[in-house]
Amino acid sequence: MASKTESYKKYNDKASKFYSLKFHKEKDLDIIEQLEKQPSKLAYIKQLIREDINREQEKKEYRIKPEYCEQFGSDATTETIIPYSEIKCLAESWEISMEDMQKMIYENTESNVEYYTGKWYLSHI
Repeated sequence: MASKTESYKKYNDKASKFYSLKFHKEKDLDIIEQLEKQPSKLAYIKQLIREDINREQEKKEYRIKPEYCEQFGSDATTETIIPYSEIKCLAESWEISMEDMQKMIYENTESNVEYYTGKWYLSHI
């Protein structure tokens, strides 16, 4: 029978990813000082990374899947671009969950399209 320590180690190895950071005491002094101010270095680093992820997410744009164009209104087509910042507003105005909203759209990866004007969106509020 495995001990609690062995069981924890096995779980921890499977469920966790370990990173080690090394900073230069002179060149990275500003970073070191900022980290030293934090009561939890891990929580602080996670917060910074999540903020960065959110900034990246805000830059994304989405298109409507063809089968849902009618639900978005007569002005909406598969060419309609929806900025990420509008996704939550649209879901709330149509009283649908974000999960359902995400099923209706896909990430726009083309750069040669016209941006959405918002006129069809405003008509649904």
